[in-house]
Amino acid sequence: LYRDSLTHLARKLVHFVESLKQSEIYEQAMIIVAGDHGEEFFERDMCGHQSLYDHNIRPGLIVKPPREAIWIFQRMRI
Repeated sequence: LYRDSLTHLARKLVHFVESLKQSEIYEQAMIIVAGDHGEEFFERDMCGHQSLYDHNIRPGLIVKPPREAIWIFQRMRI
């Protein structure tokens, strides 16, 4: 079920991006995709939300800025 849900989400994101491109607003759009916190499925003998490993407590983040945006990126280490 987990893989099926990821496949479904991936298809929806592709459809969303294709719709923006067909509408000719993709280049001007800012797209932000943020993930939820992770969950263990018996990796390291844990299940659920008990683990504090980086991949569980630091959710994914994807940012596509508008084409004309000027960005200064700085990587912070905490």
